[in-house]
Amino acid sequence: MTRGRLAGPEYRQLFRGIHVAAHVSDSVELRAAAALLLCPPEAVLCGRTAALLRGLPVEDDGTVHVGLPTGATRVDRRPGLCPHRDIPTEGGVSWGGRTLVGVPEMWLGVAKERPPRVGRGSSRSSYSVTPCSATDGARRPTWRRT
Repeated sequence: MTRGRLAGPEYRQLFRGIHVAAHVSDSVELRAAAALLLCPPEAVLCGRTAALLRGLPVEDDGTVHVGLPTGATRVDRRPGLCPHRDIPTEGGVSWGGRTLVGVPEMWLGVAKERPPRVGRGSSRSSYSVTPCSATDGARRPTWRRT
């Protein structure tokens, strides 16, 4: 396989050094499998990626989140790949031939991520939520730009 052929219309790059045939449709499963090729064998899929693979309703931002246990070989951050260090992998579960972190660690990873941008405007805009108390009845939280 030559570089020229990989750069041609028959293939597309998922990550540096990882290519796939151009006709293969993009999916979280494909990106996760490709990302794990760049990681040590003890790496697990975590955060938003683990939630998507489990079919949970979270936004797919195109980034694959991988967890590395303490002492694992370092994986460099690159476009589309977000490595997390010191992730507990002993509670991992096999899911479709891949290892995902346990459910509590998965939700902690999703919660730690920056929330998606809401509405139009600068990516530096911040929003606050006015909490509801039990006495507010059916009133819902309100979003305010700060």
